[in-house]
Amino acid sequence: MAEESKESRHPQDGKAPVQQMAEQDGFKMNASPKEAWPDLVGLDAAEAEKRIKNDRPGIRIQVVPPDHFVTMDFDVGRVRLYIDSSDKIAKLPRIG
Repeated sequence: MAEESKESRHPQDGKAPVQQMAEQDGFKMNASPKEAWPDLVGLDAAEAEKRIKNDRPGIRIQVVPPDHFVTMDFDVGRVRLYIDSSDKIAKLPRIG
């Protein structure tokens, strides 16, 4: 196990590459942006849209009513909000 740790470390300073990137600007945080919002399932669409735009400014939100068809393309600038008949999020909102 110790050998595995050595191999994943940066050769110059001994830190893992992800740690080095996260500490580069002086604060520790997850360097990758959020791509899914499981905590929004069950919330109303307006609140879900507000939270997603807070996490990812500039993202496009597409609200999909029940029983509507969507294209199968993947778009990194879009989050689809699948809602039920009471305007609540019915499916995991995610990038795509």
